[in-house]
Amino acid sequence: MIAVPPVFYPFSYLLAEALLFEWQRIYLHFLLIEGPLRIYHDGQIRWQNQTGNIVAVKLVTRWLVVFSVAEHHSQWLIISYDSCDAIRYRQLKMMLHLGILKTASEVTKP
Repeated sequence: MIAVPPVFYPFSYLLAEALLFEWQRIYLHFLLIEGPLRIYHDGQIRWQNQTGNIVAVKLVTRWLVVFSVAEHHSQWLIISYDSCDAIRYRQLKMMLHLGILKTASEVTKP
């Protein structure tokens, strides 16, 4: 057993309290950013009154789908298997496999 001098008790208490408040702040932030993500066939994405276009499909695996999205600046959209229903995830992968979901560059081609 490690003996800690009593002088460190207040510091450890303050550190634990600060970590708890930080965890609560981050948890509330993640609860606020949840919402429905809508992906349309023409490559448009809508989420919380924001729009964007799918530029490219970067990765499609059993557990993960990664899109490159152009909004104001280039971003990535990562959709994991456990972030949605299993049926909807399977539908997304099937739409990508069959070519039903188009990227913005494919839609603008003549």
